[in-house]
Amino acid sequence: MRAEIAFKLYESLESRSEDRQRFVIDFFGYQLHELEEDLLFESYKDVFKKELSNGNRLIFDWVSNYYSKDKRKELETQIENFVEARPEDDLPF
Repeated sequence: MRAEIAFKLYESLESRSEDRQRFVIDFFGYQLHELEEDLLFESYKDVFKKELSNGNRLIFDWVSNYYSKDKRKELETQIENFVEARPEDDLPF
């Protein structure tokens, strides 16, 4: 059952849906490192790298503030080069 839960959380993080990502981070954020062991071919780290490269502020804030220092080192390049994506419909005019 843990493997199924781990994969569903992975799918939610990968979905690019802010609501789904926020739910995973709010309710399972501190358990992700334990659940990652149950993923077969996927990795939460890979999703975080992709989301940071895409300018996802939610993931950036969580990784920067709550992800362990050891895990954060693996994402160092993406964190240093982070540029927040601005939604197209968030134009100032």
